[in-house]
Amino acid sequence: MIHLDTLEFGLFKKYMVKGFTSSLAVARLDALKPYYALEKIEKYKSELAEALGYVTVSDVNVSSDAEFIALMPKLNDPLLFLEPDELLIFSAFFKNVSRIKKELLDFGVKDLKNYLSDISTLSEITDRIDETVNDKGELKDTASSKLAGIREDLRNVRKQIQRELANVFAMNSASKFVQEQVITERSGRFTIPCKTNFKQYIQGIVHDRSASGQTFFVEPSSTVGMNNNLQEYLALEREESVRILKEIADSIFQNHDRMETSVKAYTEVAFHLETALFYKGRGYIFPEFS
Repeated sequence: MIHLDTLEFGLFKKYMVKGFTSSLAVARLDALKPYYALEKIEKYKSELAEALGYVTVSDVNVSSDAEFIALMPKLNDPLLFLEPDELLIFSAFFKNVSRIKKELLDFGVKDLKNYLSDISTLSEITDRIDETVNDKGELKDTASSKLAGIREDLRNVRKQIQRELANVFAMNSASKFVQEQVITERSGRFTIPCKTNFKQYIQGIVHDRSASGQTFFVEPSSTVGMNNNLQEYLALEREESVRILKEIADSIFQNHDRMETSVKAYTEVAFHLETALFYKGRGYIFPEFS
């Protein structure tokens, strides 16, 4: 079509995309082809005009969704399991979708409302993620009552170990076999750095030694049982953490269809907003057809 070559449609898309922040909108623009049907053109005009009206009076922020797109293939797996940081990515995306949906509805959009009606914000899942994962990507103690109890036991046994090791440091003979009064961790067990002659003064298990061979990292016999308890609680913590994360992942997969529909609808919304932002402040004229 000669007239399309004249318009340099592909080149114009490359110019437009430079200002896009949503990867979903970028993909939508990349797939865009010229419309020929008048009804479709008029529909797009109405939607874009509404988006332009919104961005003209609103402080619009279309967030990057690149991390969520990278996560999407994993969300199709029936054996889905997500790490805490991945749950935060999922939650951040749908919170952003929820924010944009609310702002557009509050603005009173009509033509874009068809897309918004297909968007499920999955707030029941994002709320659960908020209750479970902190901003650092760690499971909160309050993620479950069982996890809270296990972590309380962990804190108590760690205090017991630290008190017992402090007693070792307080021994009259400590200066003769303790290399440095610090508590270190080796193979998940609390140890103290000892001189090579430590066996003359205390009994314990050597878990590591320094490169020079002059320092042994020793777990005193008096803390072996405590360290064993610590390992048991850590195993229980891992088990409960996995259960919690799998439970959330299962709920995400069970809502897979809602999620896909929402992403598809949001893609259209993001594309219209990004396009409107591109035209904002530029001279433009909508074509009229008779």
